Amino acid sequence: MNRRSHLFNAFLLLTLAGCSGTDSISKLQQNAKPNDNNVRIQKVLDAGTLRYVLVSNGKGYELSCEGNPGGLLKLVQASGYPMDFLNFFPASPLDSKEIQDLNIADQPKLTCQPGGKTFYQVEIGGETKYFFSATTGSTKLYMVGCYALTAAMGFDIKKALPLDSRLVGPNMPFNVDDAQDISCMKGAPVDGKVAWQSGPSGTLRVEPGSMLQTLVYEAYGLDGSDAPLLDTYSGSCQWLSSTPVSGALTMSGMVPQTFEGESCEVTVTAAKGTSMESTRKLALSTCAADQILQSDGQCARVARNWKKVADIALPDEEATFVSKTHGWKVGQTYGLADKGESCPGDEPPTHAIYGTTDGGKTWECQYGNRNVMEFMWFLNEKQGWATGVGGIVSTVDGGKTWTEQFLDQSEFYRKIRFQDAKNGWVLGQKELYRTADGGKTWLKSAEFPNMVNISDFTRVSLNEGYVIGWTTNSTRALWKTIDGGVNFQLVKDVPDKGALWIVAADRLTLFASGGDGIQRTRNGGLSWETVSMDGIRGGAGRFNEMQFFDKNRGWIKSGEWVYFTNDGGHTFVRKDKLAANQIFFPTADFGIAVTADGVFHTTVN
Repeated sequence: MNRRSHLFNAFLLLTLAGCSGTDSISKLQQNAKPNDNNVRIQKVLDAGTLRYVLVSNGKGYELSCEGNPGGLLKLVQASGYPMDFLNFFPASPLDSKEIQDLNIADQPKLTCQPGGKTFYQVEIGGETKYFFSATTGSTKLYMVGCYALTAAMGFDIKKALPLDSRLVGPNMPFNVDDAQDISCMKGAPVDGKVAWQSGPSGTLRVEPGSMLQTLVYEAYGLDGSDAPLLDTYSGSCQWLSSTPVSGALTMSGMVPQTFEGESCEVTVTAAKGTSMESTRKLALSTCAADQILQSDGQCARVARNWKKVADIALPDEEATFVSKTHGWKVGQTYGLADKGESCPGDEPPTHAIYGTTDGGKTWECQYGNRNVMEFMWFLNEKQGWATGVGGIVSTVDGGKTWTEQFLDQSEFYRKIRFQDAKNGWVLGQKELYRTADGGKTWLKSAEFPNMVNISDFTRVSLNEGYVIGWTTNSTRALWKTIDGGVNFQLVKDVPDKGALWIVAADRLTLFASGGDGIQRTRNGGLSWETVSMDGIRGGAGRFNEMQFFDKNRGWIKSGEWVYFTNDGGHTFVRKDKLAANQIFFPTADFGIAVTADGVFHTTVN
């Protein structure tokens, strides 16, 4: 630290000595990230001029490099946003609500030269964080998440001005707030080290005689490109093989029966021999002979099976669970109602909604209707919707009372989902409807280019979502919206012509199923790959039960078998045989199955 910055910090610290404030920096998350899938580049049309805006944390930062198109391109590329996406989506008018909500005028421009900006480094929680001021003399700071963006803005991390963390925070001499964090979609941390995108470290327990769930190592360099990886091994590792795949390194193998009590140490080094070098180490070992491997990676003497908790027949139509205790089932009134129960609503009802508050052990008929009701969705333990032929009903008290929201006796609504308490979609026979007021009013989405019919949809954020359906060329294709469902654009055909259902693991990772197997895309549908089906039983069209907790962990049901994946669908491991109509995992380690014979629980991941 030079003498001038030292004296400046000392003066401010003396100023703070008379204050009663606490260490406000500890209250901040400081979560500007090098890899954040929510970041995007938005093209904005301003009176005939095309502008580029980095959207991070709900705010818009205009990218500017006057008279230097190459510098502007570097700023765009530094964000890590795919250029294919940038060229695919049209520009939005400056006066549109979508752009106005970004408050671009209130944010500093991200320019290709520092200009009057000052670059700071602050030690927070043992890590070095980097900030810049919008103008000379300004004490309002913005945190930057990736190295490429700081470099494209002309900052040199070696020349960053040190700043005492006690001076930084809300209502402090240097004003910093988590809302002022600027992340990148793909890149490396500002500290100049590679960014690990995936790859375990520490200890991983494995089972003798089973296939190791594929390990995937991937790291990004300072410019967001794939960092070179080098793997070395020690111990009993002869059974483990590694394969480079599209910049990543995958490891797999059959764990031998003789591996019990042995270990294998794996070391993966990224950018070896450079200043960016970073290493991850992993030790593979087994549980003792009298133990089994639990979902949390620990060894214990416990069983891994499904336990029946209710011997009761339930309707075959849709069910949902939002927690380990609270769930609902919709369908015909046989089963529960045949035992003499009465339901509020139409009498006698042909279809009804049933609720449980004890994980399915007992059920209560909450609402009856003479119209067919087959589909439902609950946002939480209080707010939910059910639909079918002729309309939609909703509740805000967990099903104690239900209200009719939208009635069209000629329409059959096949699926309903809500992103939050206000914004939802419902799928009709050939149309998609949207609401922004919790279902009080519904509007039809615009026409889908080249579409004949919709089979399924998924929503990944308030503004973004995908629809899968049949095209005029008798293929299956994917459409995307970036305005909450007002308009959709055709992305690309899905290779499997039998694909009917779609599930999102994150904003860009999608899985399509229903035909001969499962297709996966990692870039929002621009390209697809077939997921390995090795060892999975079940014929075409059987992969219709699927859920992903994140882009790596998920499960599918094929016939009577339940399979799990921990590597994004590269491999699926068969866990249990269960003739279930539907399976739910309210949490990653607790499952509920609804079958013709009753309700089952499991604590296996």
